[in-house]
Amino acid sequence: MQLSMSPFLQLRSSGVCLFVSVYFFLFLIASVVLFSPIFRASLDHRPISTNRNSRSVFPEDDYEWENSLFLNLSGFGSLSGAPRGLRWPVTSSGPINCSTLNEVKDLEFIAAGWTKAVYKGMFRGEPVAIKTVNLNGHDFRQCQERQPQASLASCYRRTAAKLLKELILLTELSHENIIKVVGSCVPDAVGPVVIATELGDPLDTVQLLQLSWERRLKLVHGVARLLYHLAHSPLGSLAMNDLRRQQFVLADGVLKLSDVDDMGIAEPFCQTDVDCSHHLLGNISNRVAAPCVDGQCRGHNERLNVWRAGQHFVRQLLPLRAPSSLEPQIQLLLEAYSDTSWSSQKILTATEMLLQTYSADHSSRGETRHYRHFPDSGLGAQFDYWCQQSESPTACRLTVDSQGEAVSLCNLDLQCRAVVVEPFQHLKDKIKVTLKNGFSTPSSSPGSLLLLKPS
Repeated sequence: MQLSMSPFLQLRSSGVCLFVSVYFFLFLIASVVLFSPIFRASLDHRPISTNRNSRSVFPEDDYEWENSLFLNLSGFGSLSGAPRGLRWPVTSSGPINCSTLNEVKDLEFIAAGWTKAVYKGMFRGEPVAIKTVNLNGHDFRQCQERQPQASLASCYRRTAAKLLKELILLTELSHENIIKVVGSCVPDAVGPVVIATELGDPLDTVQLLQLSWERRLKLVHGVARLLYHLAHSPLGSLAMNDLRRQQFVLADGVLKLSDVDDMGIAEPFCQTDVDCSHHLLGNISNRVAAPCVDGQCRGHNERLNVWRAGQHFVRQLLPLRAPSSLEPQIQLLLEAYSDTSWSSQKILTATEMLLQTYSADHSSRGETRHYRHFPDSGLGAQFDYWCQQSESPTACRLTVDSQGEAVSLCNLDLQCRAVVVEPFQHLKDKIKVTLKNGFSTPSSSPGSLLLLKPS
């Protein structure tokens, strides 16, 4: 019998895409076979109740909260720290739903983790990311291994519950530095559970370090804004238990958190301050623990997030090629991330002040009006020289945010005598420039702009 594929599975016919097609097709078959009325009509848009006597996180090995998600049972104790519990997102809030899911075209596998598989596709001309259950992932297989008597449908439900938790959290925590949900599909009966979000690019360490210092400072500013939001979210103070580069993407040049299924809800419980010190990671055990206030380690999650953000982002992005005039401010900020002595509010304020100081200094140094302009002109390969940040092994070729930034870099470089601005913008809101260590009669280069440094 020959099986036909739905439009949702019409992928390109390369070897890799063929593998993805078969994998996802088998996934849909499994969904149809496994799903009985698991997703009941009781999954309406009512708040899930909370229980103050239960634990404050989503335990990896506890399936009770997962059953509560699907059956909407009372006593959803795992959310004891959320001020008002979690609410089901309105499914009509995004253009992608169970009825329009088949309009996603050119589906292509991106990555897979313990819980979910992620694909990218096109929906009505716009790129989107599609997240669904990874049937070959750790969580699904672990369920089968630990509970051999459990049905496949039960293990699917338990794994999909983490996906639903992520859907709820992403919707509740709407923020500029958190990936935006554009739709979802939680079927009442048969079909896969799907989250659709805006598409971002994974963070590549090498590419991040090749960005201009201003661009990296703006990314650090995004980290600071996110830390403040998590500490003062509508759900209370949240802990990023798995804060790593892999949990983030770049969408339109903005750093965004995209993976939140391991997020901890509420502060750890305590009876004394000593209890709070036991919750500290080994690497920060020498830091002052959060105080025990009203049975909770008040500020623990915030400090944990600050420390992890410093280790995985700020220490890598901020010091490299930083302006020497800003080193005192940068050092204070790095120390605050390391010893967690500052609140997220103070870190955000200090980061914004650093950005303002740099912008003011940059604008004064980066004025192009003092440079002589030669439109539609260049210098070919003449006067090329290599510089440390260069994207070329033989020339000082850089990606910058503006002509002003290029001029500022030239002013700081004693070798630089001229700047050639390339005609084509390869990156959104970015320009490519080449610094030159000499000058002669310009050659014709349509679309280029030659800027001659004043003597």
